[in-house]
Amino acid sequence: MTGAIYLNGWYGPYFGQGPESSPLAHITPDAPPFFVAHGDKDPLVPVADARQFTDQLRQLSTAPVVYAELRGGQHAFDLYHSLRFEAVVDAVEAFTAQVRSRETVSQVRRPPMVGPDGQSAASSAGVNGSR
Repeated sequence: MTGAIYLNGWYGPYFGQGPESSPLAHITPDAPPFFVAHGDKDPLVPVADARQFTDQLRQLSTAPVVYAELRGGQHAFDLYHSLRFEAVVDAVEAFTAQVRSRETVSQVRRPPMVGPDGQSAASSAGVNGSR
């Protein structure tokens, strides 16, 4: 996974489920880059939960963690088009561009190229990695 964008959701255990159902239970040092946006006026998911989630990510993960707290933002702020949502879209685009610019060729997975004879296209073309 190249990165994660978290615009809405639940940070604690899912309704009636154990602690392993919480995103908090899956924070590891190798977590991908994260972009988290949360409204400070969300009546369903406390903003403190989003802060705790991103704080723990920042403590454990070696990847970038971006947290955008939206002043006046309600739950499901992204459901309707607004200036606030446009700003979030711009931030998500900037985040994904930054994350994608850090990928190396070895991280980009491509299917092996196979020539018509079933041989790899590289060997069919005489490319063998030596000079």
